Amino acid sequence: MAWATPLSSLTYENRTYEWHEAMPSSSIAVLASADPFISLPPELRGLLFAQIYHNITGMVGGQPEFPCEMRLDMADVTLELGEGDMAHNLTLSPYDYTFKVYRSSEDIEVCVFGVLRSHASQVALGWPFLRRFYTILDWDERRIRFVPKSDPE
Repeated sequence: MAWATPLSSLTYENRTYEWHEAMPSSSIAVLASADPFISLPPELRGLLFAQIYHNITGMVGGQPEFPCEMRLDMADVTLELGEGDMAHNLTLSPYDYTFKVYRSSEDIEVCVFGVLRSHASQVALGWPFLRRFYTILDWDERRIRFVPKSDPE
């Protein structure tokens, strides 16, 4: 069984993409506890990817790597999840949707982009999302609640 929640919008660089307009065929985000990445539809992943495109220094496990200091200038992403009185605006910083890896061959740390391109309009919220928020799965009420962690590390 997978837990899923309604997805209303994504806000990036002061622009909100209403999900029913941007991706009319899907308005659900699946919580993917086995997935080490966040997956977004190609159009929305492309918005985030554009921040690092010209500074890619290599690939790690098929994902682009870039200098970690770039995260200082990257934009936050806010997802509106849930409905009605259970709606949550949950913000991910660049430190949440990227992560550091150590490249031992050169004795340096690099950052890896933690957002994959999904198929069609699917959204999967994997480890980068789940490590940022306490997730309360309320079986009786059939709903999900989120509480930001004060220190996700």
